[in-house]
Amino acid sequence: MRYSILICCLLALVSCASLRSQASQGAQAVNTPSRTVLPLSKQAAVDRAIALASQPQPELNAAQAPPRLVQAEQMTLVAAFQRFLNGDSVAAGNDPNLSVWVIKLEGVWTSGMPAPPDVPAPEPYRHYIVILNVITGDDIAIAAQP
Repeated sequence: MRYSILICCLLALVSCASLRSQASQGAQAVNTPSRTVLPLSKQAAVDRAIALASQPQPELNAAQAPPRLVQAEQMTLVAAFQRFLNGDSVAAGNDPNLSVWVIKLEGVWTSGMPAPPDVPAPEPYRHYIVILNVITGDDIAIAAQP
């Protein structure tokens, strides 16, 4: 029993040292009451955005070909909405000063909504915008643009 407690304590110390060494490699750790979380790296944000763009979304089909990265930039949520989402306001409950990654991809996406027979199909979208929370990696907004 003593040895199992000692081993658990040793494992806890080793894992803390591992987190500290990752944080010292350029990413600033964020302390929360329960744990230390490393912010989402630029490459991880791009990878997540490409994965999201490659899957169908409500009212939007998956990318018709592998999307290409156009831009990845970190900014506040309000700045992202003003710059990339035509000045739309940030939804209630979201902190406008939240740090986000904005990833702009280029490719071809088609509407996932069937058009009535007498209406021509809309032109495909050429740009895909993904806004991700820097800390959690959760997607906050996804938009397709011509």
